[in-house]
Amino acid sequence: KDVRISTLREVYEKFPSSYINIEIKDDDPYAADKLYEEIEAHPGWEQYVVVVGQYCKSLGHFRSLSLSKGKNIASAACENDVITFLLHSFLRTSRVWYTFVQDFVPKAFQVPVRSGLLSLDSSFFVSCAHAMGKYIHYWVVNDPREMRRLVEIGADGLITDRPDLAAQIFRDMGIKEQPSQEEKDRIKSLSGKSFFIPEFDVVEVHTCTSIGCVAVQSLENSLLMASVIVVGIILCCYIPYYRSRSSSSSRSSSSSGMKGPSSSSSSSSSSTTQRKMKKQQ
Repeated sequence: KDVRISTLREVYEKFPSSYINIEIKDDDPYAADKLYEEIEAHPGWEQYVVVVGQYCKSLGHFRSLSLSKGKNIASAACENDVITFLLHSFLRTSRVWYTFVQDFVPKAFQVPVRSGLLSLDSSFFVSCAHAMGKYIHYWVVNDPREMRRLVEIGADGLITDRPDLAAQIFRDMGIKEQPSQEEKDRIKSLSGKSFFIPEFDVVEVHTCTSIGCVAVQSLENSLLMASVIVVGIILCCYIPYYRSRSSSSSRSSSSSGMKGPSSSSSSSSSSTTQRKMKKQQ
């Protein structure tokens, strides 16, 4: 289809005043070095950039470079940042921790809706992040109903393969204004059509890479397994008990049924004997 991946420089030349989300896909700090060099070589870029990454090593290196040069380029939380924030949010210590112990550098959370058994699309998580002045962006969301639901609980942004659907939902909800005809024409002129629509939806599953995330998922799996074992033990103990109760109840009913006619016969013979004695008298 004669499609190629644009360079970062080409993207900025086409969209000089658009905010760009850049993800470092590599755990090697060298990738962070090259990205910082490219941004530094073009003054003004840093105010339109949000640098993200799953790997804390490379993302942390980029932050160190940025802070050492006094730029403080916006970045999102890595895995360990998310786990630490969740822990302090549950303990209600996040404000104290990030005020007196550790500075919370990330400007946003870019997270999946779910990681293992851990749900990150809760109003609790969103409200805790907003209370700290942080943004929430979810990935990868292609279903229109899911897009609407996440926006309704407070999501600040969505990463999607279907920007056409997301843009329309934002307009329907009054978040984004209807584009002018000039804007529509400009978008169409870039590639000949408004958006490239994928032939099928890609469902991304989050895989942990940091020790903290792996530990949380291991704990979740252990708790799930323990719950299954406990339920199994309860069923194994209850089923024999239930059967014994049912058997005892059946024997009691049978015994009661056998005693009824015997008593009746006894009573009948007793009354007959009494009548005979009266006749003899």
